Amino acid sequence: KQQFNFGSIPIQERVEPVPKCREADNYIISHERYCNLFYGCREGELILYACVDRLTNNYGGVFQSSTGNCIASNECATNEFYRPNQATTSRP
Repeated sequence: KQQFNFGSIPIQERVEPVPKCREADNYIISHERYCNLFYGCREGELILYACVDRLTNNYGGVFQSSTGNCIASNECATNEFYRPNQATTSRP
């Protein structure tokens, strides 16, 4: 898989642990538990994002904090990936 096949989407779920956002900054931080999730903080507003495989529209890839991108990798420090009950698009 190539790196540009991965992107991210905002998701509505609240997945613990939930960090606090600083009011005056815009930044992204890795999720403490799941390698395919990360948070965006924008002026105090916390938004949860999930990495997705653009070819299949399913959750996939891992968040790379050094670049701020979702990449194709199975390397995950916690070895845990968030998998909701439904994929990002409904599939038969």
